[in-house]
Amino acid sequence: MDVEGLTEVEKEILKLVPDKYRGLFSASIRAKNPGFLLAVDDVKVHDFQYPAGMNLIEPLKGHITMKDVSGITRDQMIEHFHPTCLNQGGVAFGLGYIVEDQAYKGRMQTLCFGLNTCDILNDDVDKNGFEKLEENFNMLINQTDVDIFSKNYLIFPAIHQLQSYCILIINPLGAVVTKRSRKQPPPATMICYATTSSYSYENYIAPRIMKLLEMFVDHYGGRYKSISRQNITSTYKEFANKKGYDKPFQMLHVVQKLLDFATLTNNTDEFKKEIENVEQDYIPDMETVCYDGMTMFRFTIARAVRAAIMRGTSEIGKYLYQKRFLHSGKLNAEMKIKQEKERQYAEERANRAKKPKIIVVEEIL
Repeated sequence: MDVEGLTEVEKEILKLVPDKYRGLFSASIRAKNPGFLLAVDDVKVHDFQYPAGMNLIEPLKGHITMKDVSGITRDQMIEHFHPTCLNQGGVAFGLGYIVEDQAYKGRMQTLCFGLNTCDILNDDVDKNGFEKLEENFNMLINQTDVDIFSKNYLIFPAIHQLQSYCILIINPLGAVVTKRSRKQPPPATMICYATTSSYSYENYIAPRIMKLLEMFVDHYGGRYKSISRQNITSTYKEFANKKGYDKPFQMLHVVQKLLDFATLTNNTDEFKKEIENVEQDYIPDMETVCYDGMTMFRFTIARAVRAAIMRGTSEIGKYLYQKRFLHSGKLNAEMKIKQEKERQYAEERANRAKKPKIIVVEEIL
């Protein structure tokens, strides 16, 4: 491959581009046109890691690719009509950002699990008596000593077969039978917010989460006796129907709102009232607000992505993000000019159509 005229950073990027796109990348860079963006979807631009903490039971780590940048920012006008779907790394970054951003008061009450914690939705985890799930669980508990049943709210974010889920357990202590004699707390409430029907939740997700809770009970030994499924009330709530590229943001937006409400009150009954319609996004007043809550939330994540890349250590990431930003501005300006010309042309045609036709009739003598 001819690398003449490419900078050192561009040469490094070229090594990461799939073979079939290398010619496109080098030619587009030399010609200074945005075609190179089509070749770099899978190039990593930022590695991230959010450490476990008071409200996060396990570290969240991964990487952001240019495809994630495109799916989150959508700063090219054409991407508003044809957005790309996020990789799991992009979703995990958004999850880590909102969990880390939660106010301190709320952190004491909530505990969020990682995206698809313990690889819980893998097809193999329930084989041989949940052998694989138990193996993953042992890796999880080696990273934390928190008692999950001491929290008021547990949150399990998940993505399965292009659908997004947020499982919330309110008052998890109410789901266990304690070995010590004391007054039984109110029953636990398990709510699943999802972008699809309840089939996957009822047949795959809920049974595996229940098994995970049983593993925690066994792990704590002398504190708890068992999980009482009779003490768990279950509710299923489906999001408004959205395109596939928006479904991860629906889930993340609900997680953010749950974390915010947990900060406002430490009373679980009040919390239940606050979140009664949390899966519904507000409808904006189109005279004053152009975007719904989920879109405004996506803008927040987009700003976080930009800050992470530009403050990060990856020169490749900084280069590609800046190039994308520069070309996005040019492309959007060109598209606006084209749209304005099309509008003027349509207006002229409409005006011509409104003019009365003059028909000349010659009198025959």
